Amino acid sequence: MESNGKYVLGVDIGTGSAKTILSFAPGQVESVYSEHYPTNHPGPGYSEQDPDQVIEAVFNCIRKAVTSQSKTPEAISLSAAMHSLIAVDKTGKPLMPMMLWSDNRSAAAAAAIKNSPIGQELYQQTGTPIHAMSPLSKIKWLQSEQAQVFQKAYRFIGIKEYFLWHCMGEYVVDYNIASAMGLFDIRKHEWSSLALETLGISKDVLPHPVPPGSVFKIMKPAIAAKMGIPIGTKLIIGGSDGCMAQVGSGAIREQVATLTIGTSGAARMISHLPLVSGNGSLFTYALNENLYLVGGAINNGGNAAQWFQKTFYPGTAVTDLDKQLSSAFAIPAGAEGLLCLPYLSGERAPIWDSQAKGVFLGMQHHHTLAHFNRAMIEGICYSLRSVISELQETLGNITSIHVSGGFTASKDWVQLLCDVLELPCELYSHADASALGASLLGWEALGATDAWTFDIGKPSAVFKAQKNGIYQKHYDLFKAAYERLAGLFPEI
Repeated sequence: MESNGKYVLGVDIGTGSAKTILSFAPGQVESVYSEHYPTNHPGPGYSEQDPDQVIEAVFNCIRKAVTSQSKTPEAISLSAAMHSLIAVDKTGKPLMPMMLWSDNRSAAAAAAIKNSPIGQELYQQTGTPIHAMSPLSKIKWLQSEQAQVFQKAYRFIGIKEYFLWHCMGEYVVDYNIASAMGLFDIRKHEWSSLALETLGISKDVLPHPVPPGSVFKIMKPAIAAKMGIPIGTKLIIGGSDGCMAQVGSGAIREQVATLTIGTSGAARMISHLPLVSGNGSLFTYALNENLYLVGGAINNGGNAAQWFQKTFYPGTAVTDLDKQLSSAFAIPAGAEGLLCLPYLSGERAPIWDSQAKGVFLGMQHHHTLAHFNRAMIEGICYSLRSVISELQETLGNITSIHVSGGFTASKDWVQLLCDVLELPCELYSHADASALGASLLGWEALGATDAWTFDIGKPSAVFKAQKNGIYQKHYDLFKAAYERLAGLFPEI
């Protein structure tokens, strides 16, 4: 549809694809444009992408949206995946492939920092669990394992900062992404002196932190031409995908959680105070100048389901995933005695164990591929229940959960999750919550709304929990199985 009206583009730079939504009004989604890119795994623990390939996909997404209209956008607002790391030289050229959140090479470096005398203090100051996912650990790993890259690095940045530098020639980072680096003091809203001392670096090698509503302008002619927009177009820095999903889900209030399953998964809640988990199980990120986002991310979400499809249903198309899931949901709850720890990529919250491995327990002759698939999906849901339990312990009661992400295309999966959590789940009409949240910040920059109080309306569907004792039994077994196997994982 072509319109002569004003419009805003909300752009989400995800782990597997770039996505742009076009809206003619706050909270409205007219059309969606996306472009995928690969992740490379050249060795054990590696999880890399070509940052230039990623930002080219972002440029292409934006151009597709712009060419569908007779006018150019009033503003472009951004969301991006957290924890990526790129070392660039003085010319802005990457010195290495981009390390993703799922890159596990810095596991030993993370463990050394976590177990050091300042480990707990660093976590309390930054709100970021010390783990291989964080740029803190990745930079420490570079120091010892890729010393030449570390020494040549002019800046350590993430994928959104790389995109912003291409657009305007400045190195800036929003509070959300900065918080997720493990280097940011969430109370002072500045780089942590303790984290800088731990790495032996200056704040000058990091981008300048700014609030998520900060407005810049696209200044480079060649880049503007790639996107089909004029120089001077407003560019709102936005935030991280998790924080923007909170905005786009309309969950900027207490006692409401958001839960997303995309490539990975996460559950989050708002807090007016910088509350940090006492046992180190959750993250606490600065959402803006006055709000904080507390939650936990799991490594194994849709990527585990895709692995199952590629491994056990080779040659099938992505569209066949629905058929695969249908056969899984035809199996009774509890997968008739089969249990799965879905830790194909280690695990983040709440166990923070990079050495964790995937496990199927209870295999018997009657189990089919559909049983294994059902057990894996249930295992992903148990992982998220463990995060929800930690949130309840830290922040108190949860009355409802707003769900989003690719898994919402399967209503059976949403209902299973609802039953496992024993909490009502609300689904809203648009699944692209991160891009929608970014879009709302764009409209806020134009004076059209307050993104932080915007009413996204009523849910398109409400799922009520159907209590099933088998889920509680298997959840208890799930936790016990990890506790008993944790000591073996490093030996495998």
